[in-house]
Amino acid sequence: MQDAERPVDLTNCDREPIHMLGLVQSHGAIIVLTSDWILINASSNLGLMCGVTIETLFGESVSVLLKPEALREIREGVKNISREDQTDRLFGLCLFQECDDRFDCSMHFSHSQLVIDIEPHRPSLSQHYLQMLRKSLQVLSVTDTLEAFYKTSTNTMANLLGFDRVMLYQFHPDDTGEVVSETRTSSVDSFMGLRYPASDIPKQARQLYIRNMTRLIVDIDDKSVDFIYPEALDLSMSTLRSVSPMHIEYLRNMGVKSSMSVSVVIEGKLWGLFALHHYAPRYVSLEQRSIAEVFAESFALELSARLNRRIQGEISIGKDLHLQMMSSLDSERSIFENFRQHLGVIKNLIHCDSLILSVDEITDVAGDPVVREDISLLVARLNRLSAGDIFSTDHLIDFLPQSSLSDRYAGLLAIPISRRPRDYLIYLRREEPYEIRWAGNPEKPVELGPNGSRLTPRKSFETWQELRRGYCKVWSKHEHAIALQVKHTLLEVIVRNVDEREKLANEARHQQDILVQELNHRVRNILGLINAVVSQTATNVDNVEQFKDMLGGRIQALAVAQNQLTMNNWGFSRLDQLLAIHMKPCESEAVSVEISGPEVLLSPKAYTTLSMIFHEIVTNALKYGVFSGVHGRVDVNWSRSHTGALIFDWRETGVVISNQPSRKGFGSLIIERSVPQELNGIASLSFLSSGVHIHLEIPAQHIGSAPSECLRESLAPIVEENPLPALSSYRALILEDNLIIGLDLEQALYRIGFGHVVNLHNAAEALQYLDEEKIDFAILDINLGGEMSFEVAAELQSQEKPFLFLTGYSELKSDAMQKFNGVPVLLKPMQSSQLARTIFALMQ
Repeated sequence: MQDAERPVDLTNCDREPIHMLGLVQSHGAIIVLTSDWILINASSNLGLMCGVTIETLFGESVSVLLKPEALREIREGVKNISREDQTDRLFGLCLFQECDDRFDCSMHFSHSQLVIDIEPHRPSLSQHYLQMLRKSLQVLSVTDTLEAFYKTSTNTMANLLGFDRVMLYQFHPDDTGEVVSETRTSSVDSFMGLRYPASDIPKQARQLYIRNMTRLIVDIDDKSVDFIYPEALDLSMSTLRSVSPMHIEYLRNMGVKSSMSVSVVIEGKLWGLFALHHYAPRYVSLEQRSIAEVFAESFALELSARLNRRIQGEISIGKDLHLQMMSSLDSERSIFENFRQHLGVIKNLIHCDSLILSVDEITDVAGDPVVREDISLLVARLNRLSAGDIFSTDHLIDFLPQSSLSDRYAGLLAIPISRRPRDYLIYLRREEPYEIRWAGNPEKPVELGPNGSRLTPRKSFETWQELRRGYCKVWSKHEHAIALQVKHTLLEVIVRNVDEREKLANEARHQQDILVQELNHRVRNILGLINAVVSQTATNVDNVEQFKDMLGGRIQALAVAQNQLTMNNWGFSRLDQLLAIHMKPCESEAVSVEISGPEVLLSPKAYTTLSMIFHEIVTNALKYGVFSGVHGRVDVNWSRSHTGALIFDWRETGVVISNQPSRKGFGSLIIERSVPQELNGIASLSFLSSGVHIHLEIPAQHIGSAPSECLRESLAPIVEENPLPALSSYRALILEDNLIIGLDLEQALYRIGFGHVVNLHNAAEALQYLDEEKIDFAILDINLGGEMSFEVAAELQSQEKPFLFLTGYSELKSDAMQKFNGVPVLLKPMQSSQLARTIFALMQ
């Protein structure tokens, strides 16, 4: 193919061995020594400087060449060199045995060899330059803006070194460079604001700029000299290293005759350069270059401090976020919810158009919306990167090609906030088209030149403008610093949230163990109590039906107490509520009931005991006492004694009792003995001619006070209940997973009068039955051992069939129950009479 069509391979420049060219700029000479100070090589112009034939001295100690005083200073200087990237300099030495001229020296090690660069000493103006440096540093430290700071620095370099043009050249993250400040004579063109392609300074040149801070090219037309013994000597740290032919051609194309560079290194990275151009050959002494190097180092320190202050100002906002998130951390909420409430604040820390939060595949977006499919695709792509590293790009289409997300956004900054699963905060930016002024066409940084197929630098440096599309604003260093601060904050929140949750889980497990132990204790006690009730009830009845009614009532009394105490978390419960529950069956037109007393609270033990006593009192009154007749009166009152004990009295009037009972049944024994034995109180049961009088005294330790002072209530008489309608033609459905309870309900419905009862055990069976058969009434257990009956209830509602719920839970708070307001809920266990009254009300 023709040369004009040959593809340009810029990596050729990156591979050029510019540190091992084997040539020396002719304004100085080089001596090469072994580690034991034997002369082994030198540049071919050394003999002219020292006045001897150098070849005759090879293999000899360097002491035959150098004066003792000079050698002594060189040895002391070499002691200061501790690594290969370090040099030491000496000025104005009377160096050679056969010559009284003075020289400046720069010493460094190249692997095991000591290399000494020698330049003729120029008359010293060090005091003048040092005074200039001191004043410049003072001015530099008080500049307000970065622009003024940059301008002061280029002015100082121009005054120190006298070049026609001094530029401050800053590298961008993509290795392109931009002139951010310039000081020049009126006779040269301005390069201010121009951008230079990354290929203008090859990679290995950028590495040398970090290792060796100053670089002087006195004359691009200089005839470099070689070594007496040609060898591949590494001259990276040499001040006299010759110049790459490529770079010479680059400078020649610019019209420059001499150039110099001084590196600006911040935290071990090449931030930029002072680039100096002169349009005639120009030599700068080693002393001047050393002073310029000190200034550049001072400039880098001050610039680093200014940039860090700016970063710290931004990071302080991140610290505020840290304090805010840590103080508002709610260990009962998920990681996602804890992060989500701060998403707006996190978004404002770094300029972006959208911020994505992705945790455990749950996502939220602050700013412009992003669809879930795009988020999943983006997270999957990020997961292919190294775990734990913050990642950014200003050209998203290269990272995520052929995606609708790349059509809307041009760049992203992703902060990983976990390792497994991968969770992220992702900042997205839209495209920001901007104009770049290039120093020549960046698409043609090199041309095929006269030296065969070797690449040649471009010859045109005229301003070439480019409108850059598809890129977002570059993610800056301080934005990365904020991102790192955010990452650390979020990781700390995660760790603390996990610790808090683990602590709560341990506490919950401990509490659960305690509750299980307490539950076992209470279950054993209640089973023992029921066993005793069954046994004692069986000794005072004449037939099975009477036994069932009495036993059911007493167990119901225990259940009432248990349910109420459960709702109150086994705390103190109200006496008046307990009495009202047991008095409910006593509503009658014929009997007047007066209740009065202060509002008091009962301990769980007293509440259970009085529940049994009240049941026996009411049962006795219904069967034999005031509520068994056509008229009468009951006065119930209680008060607190001076010791805080509860004084309770039940008095019946309107009933004639001619004879005292010949024997006491189990109910009477409960009334008389429960309080003394269970509560260490006093109880008496008197059968007066006018009626029964029951007196109870319960010690203060079982009594608590409520805010209100007194409760007075009269039970309003109600109309006597109508008898149940004839139900022989009605079909009933029972849905209950417990076989024994289901059979008991089935028998109760048959006794009430239902003609047909079907007993099912799960929701699927019930739904199928309702689809195939007609029913008139249903009883539904809410919890069917792992499933709920709400779907069956909804079907019954749609068919407008009456039904009631049955449950063993004393308190139900669920969204599903809200749909069935008005449906009766009976608590297990229940009496047949309670079930019958509820069914009657529903069937009406």
